[in-house]
Amino acid sequence: MASIIRAIAGAPGIPVGFPILFDARMAIIEPAFAWLLEHASSRGRRCAPDTVRTYAEHIYDWFDTLEQSKSRLARGR
Repeated sequence: MASIIRAIAGAPGIPVGFPILFDARMAIIEPAFAWLLEHASSRGRRCAPDTVRTYAEHIYDWFDTLEQSKSRLARGR
């Protein structure tokens, strides 16, 4: 199951509290991380922390739905 963990101080280039999505093996979901980081710090426009959090929650919900669908397919439903 996917999870969201907030970044702590000390990670260069990653704001404190930034949502990082991990898969069931606790590996960073790289495409989601890159997309969120880009939207949090893109030139000319910065997303508010609440907006980035909301985006992360929606991406989390998407990965959770995919995992549930995969489980159903594996059981033959």
